[in-house]
Amino acid sequence: MPREFSFEELTFDEKLAEEGVWFHFPDEASDFEIRIAHHDRPAYDRELARARRHYTRDILIASAKNETDDDEESLGDGVLDPELDRKITSRAMSRSIVTDWRCGELGNVARMSGGDLRYSRENAEKLLMEFTRLYQFVVNRAYTASHFRAVVEEDDAKN
Repeated sequence: MPREFSFEELTFDEKLAEEGVWFHFPDEASDFEIRIAHHDRPAYDRELARARRHYTRDILIASAKNETDDDEESLGDGVLDPELDRKITSRAMSRSIVTDWRCGELGNVARMSGGDLRYSRENAEKLLMEFTRLYQFVVNRAYTASHFRAVVEEDDAKN
């Protein structure tokens, strides 16, 4: 039998959405945690617009190539190359969605094969570009509203 729907399921805690929620990556057994904010906020929209401006030259070059490209594999008018789209969204997410990370006893330092990476917007952008699985994880969590709902006490829910 289906459960009763409530429009409260569509709302989320503004503070959680803004500051972010801690998630273990890639799974709960990992000591690497990443703090992810909700995507549906003015901050992300602003950063996405800034990222598009940052990559304007690349977008224009890609658009011109698409208009003159007779190749069947051309992406067509108005469609960004997936790699350029990833650069733009990674830049925007690193500045508004990925708000921090920590790794076990190292605090905000992530262990990498090339050394340690402290949390910064630049390092977040680098990791989002380099690791597809992390990029997809962040997108999935940022776009799932249920992660940002306020915890409702059982007594409150009964009233």
